[in-house]
Amino acid sequence: MGIPLKEIGSFSGKNLKKEFLPKVTALGDLLQEQGYDNYFTIGSEADFGGRQTLFETHGDYNIFDYNTAIRKGYISKDYKVWWGYKDNKLFENAKKDLNKISQKDKPFNYTLLTVDTHYPDGYKCKLCKNEFDSQYKNVYACSSRQVYSFVRWIQKQDFYDNTTIILCGDHTTVNGKMLKGIKDEKRQVYNVIINAPIVEKNTKERQFTAFDMFPTTLAALGVEIQGDRLGLGVNLYSKNKTLCEKYGLEKFNNELDSRSLFYYRRFIGEK
Repeated sequence: MGIPLKEIGSFSGKNLKKEFLPKVTALGDLLQEQGYDNYFTIGSEADFGGRQTLFETHGDYNIFDYNTAIRKGYISKDYKVWWGYKDNKLFENAKKDLNKISQKDKPFNYTLLTVDTHYPDGYKCKLCKNEFDSQYKNVYACSSRQVYSFVRWIQKQDFYDNTTIILCGDHTTVNGKMLKGIKDEKRQVYNVIINAPIVEKNTKERQFTAFDMFPTTLAALGVEIQGDRLGLGVNLYSKNKTLCEKYGLEKFNNELDSRSLFYYRRFIGEK
């Protein structure tokens, strides 16, 4: 959406089951308007934190989560590890889905969320090796290999020529044992865009936030954006400065912390 979640608790609980920032246009809404089928698949339960409502009300996503996997017989009723089912099963299911979805004569947005590397020590699956001195490092290495393998699989499929792959990090790790001697400014979220039909104009030392991924994602699909801005985000393929580049990260964060009547009235619909 390219905007912050300001005091999400003000419309959480019962309301969060029904709507999620109802006055805002999201990525899924725009893609649905252009004839895309939207899909969201995860190994945990979709309704955590209002995710299910977000995806159902902003793009009518087809959701495949832990509970769906049980209903469809992908896993048994008594199966549960970590947050639901592990990432190697997630990738297996994704391949089955994509083989079917890609046969349809419609563009698609297929989003999946991995979880094995979650705090505190990650989930060590049967594919993980004992090559480092901690479980967390072994899980990270294993996850990296699985993501690499999945991307390579996509690149071998017939639909790849007309498909953009976006790997988007959630946040930097909060595992304190991994962070000794590492300064915060040296830590970055990993993002990469593969096979986009556009050439970047300003690639060196960009400072950006999650907001900028909204217009950048659309640009990576070939969408032309007037002014190269959406919400608080800037298209990173353009020469435009992001808000944190323009104002500095400290001022940018301070402004985000400020109360905004516009936000509540325009995006949530409160009088």
